[in-house]
Amino acid sequence: MYTARRKIQKDKGAEPSEFEETVAQ
Repeated sequence: MYTARRKIQKDKGAEPSEFEETVAQ
């Protein structure tokens, strides 16, 4: 989910890690 990835980027202020990428999908 693109939106979920963007939310993670916004919350952490950085690109999501590989683990976060998996969770976001």
